[in-house]
Amino acid sequence: MDRMFARARHLAAGLGLVALAGTGLGIGLAGCASGGQQTPLASTPRVPAATGQVDTKVTDNGNTQFNIKVEHLAPPDRVANGTNSYVVWVRPLASDQPPQNMGALQVDPDRLTGRFSGTTPYRQFQLSITAEQDTTTTSPSQNQVLSAMVSQGGPPK
Repeated sequence: MDRMFARARHLAAGLGLVALAGTGLGIGLAGCASGGQQTPLASTPRVPAATGQVDTKVTDNGNTQFNIKVEHLAPPDRVANGTNSYVVWVRPLASDQPPQNMGALQVDPDRLTGRFSGTTPYRQFQLSITAEQDTTTTSPSQNQVLSAMVSQGGPPK
């Protein structure tokens, strides 16, 4: 039983969640409305060596500010033929809205690192990074390289 709770805590931590033990196992949201949190980015088989995290915090006006840092990121044209950039996407979890193009990940090709800062009105969202041919595309390609489920404290927006 202890092994099951340890595994659940490990899985919850990987999703940016905090496991709570009591008479049963509950899962709550990490972070608080005014504090920040760090969520690891999960890589895909397209770029298995890529690592990163997204740091989030709720701003005074209720939006979620996020900063992405990525390392070991292969050039986009090595991920998928014809691609030349990485695009950051946000899809709110509380609605059926499509993913929103937040902009291009700024990549240092010599260091294989990337950075991006943005703001979204959502507190709970799926964040993903894809290799794209055009940074202004309106829907993500299948060339996903990193992703995370972000749950910043408070009710979903």
